[in-house]
Amino acid sequence: MSMARTKKAVSWVHQAAGLAATFHAQDEGRILAIEYTTLLGMLSSVKGQEPMYLVHIQATETESRGEYSWPIQEYWTVTRNANGTPQVDEATDEQIAQWKGK
Repeated sequence: MSMARTKKAVSWVHQAAGLAATFHAQDEGRILAIEYTTLLGMLSSVKGQEPMYLVHIQATETESRGEYSWPIQEYWTVTRNANGTPQVDEATDEQIAQWKGK
């Protein structure tokens, strides 16, 4: 598989994680600017089901007046439902530990 095809095949993972993190921050009244996302790898892959990816997000959070900002990092899991719709959740401590233990 070519590099361009591989990047296209997982670009939806980066997009879904970035959108979810941004909307989640907005729901909490936070201002978040995504700097980059890194696909760390697959957490699980069961035959016949979509794999679950672990994504690291590096961002800058800004307080509501816009005077102060600081770097943050978050971990999110991304998979697809049976109909192909992305399903994104905050990664649990166990999921993060599973990846770091590899």
